[in-house]
Amino acid sequence: MSASRRLLALSRARGLATAASVGDTPRAAVEYCVSHVRCGAKSKWFALLFAVLRLSHSAPHRQYDYEGYLCTLALPPAARAAGFAVRAYNIETAKVLDSAKEKPLQLMRLRWWRDALADTLPGAGQEAEAGDSGGASSRRKTAVNPAVAGHPVLRALTAATASLASQDAAAVRACLERLTLAREADAGLEDLPPSTEALLVYAQAAGGSVLEALMHCTPGALDDSVALDGARAVGTAVCLAALLAGTRHHLAAGRIYLPVDIVADASLQLDSLRTQGSSDAARKAFSAVAQTAQRYLTDGRALRDRLTPPAAKVLLPATPAGLYLDALAGEGYNALADRLARRGGVVSPTSLQVRLAWAAWRGTY
Repeated sequence: MSASRRLLALSRARGLATAASVGDTPRAAVEYCVSHVRCGAKSKWFALLFAVLRLSHSAPHRQYDYEGYLCTLALPPAARAAGFAVRAYNIETAKVLDSAKEKPLQLMRLRWWRDALADTLPGAGQEAEAGDSGGASSRRKTAVNPAVAGHPVLRALTAATASLASQDAAAVRACLERLTLAREADAGLEDLPPSTEALLVYAQAAGGSVLEALMHCTPGALDDSVALDGARAVGTAVCLAALLAGTRHHLAAGRIYLPVDIVADASLQLDSLRTQGSSDAARKAFSAVAQTAQRYLTDGRALRDRLTPPAAKVLLPATPAGLYLDALAGEGYNALADRLARRGGVVSPTSLQVRLAWAAWRGTY
């Protein structure tokens, strides 16, 4: 067996490693994505806060996407299971770049997720085919493995999309394919993003696709087509804010999400970025990305009056993203400041819970 085939087999095996320890019911699959806590409080907003406080520390979203966990709790009840499944898929694909050091293995693991998605969710996989390198008109499809569908995240997605209209289920599949292809492009990147436009394309595919998928999963969210425009704008801003918030982590992993044109315009020397995060050049570069994120956030919020209440709840991640961007501006756009080491640290967990509950109750984001 060739080395590449061994790596591919290893990536698939690791992708299925957790399935055997999770029950085979849809409920167990969703519980893998997040620990459910039923709360008897009469007020749904107090129920939200109590559920957060009683959340098991083993929940994947507590570990990897606390803000996303809170925002998903604020969705209409009928959309929460699908919301956690979509966010769990986002987490699984995002973790690939950190869990595998070699690029070939990263790409193979992401390809496993893309093939598994094609095997388990409805749709013809047109976007995945178009995204293969070399523009091949047909892709080599992995033989259907019954164990693939057993992965808890895939089971949760299957259960969540089963109740959707066929066009919404296919749209969710297309959104997750775009997300996976964006991760593959990120894994294959050898240097900086080649341009601001390229970074925006990635941010919309990685961030916008998640919120678009949630729009299709949320009853009543798509009563106005402008909801998808809001999802793309807010999702792009949220992704850019997350990239800025993760600057320290990315530097440690040898990745920098500052486009070539912004770096050149700021006359930033990348080799000194680790030790000169507060330099004028670094601040200028971070400011350019942050202000772009703020523009997308403003565009998304401008649509508020045209959205249904369920759609506004899908866009709730705009609130923590806005908090981070405001804090970054307060630090003079020094993305390496201690206070900004992680976005969840900008405000206390209790403050974040209250702000999100207040925004959700008012229908703002």
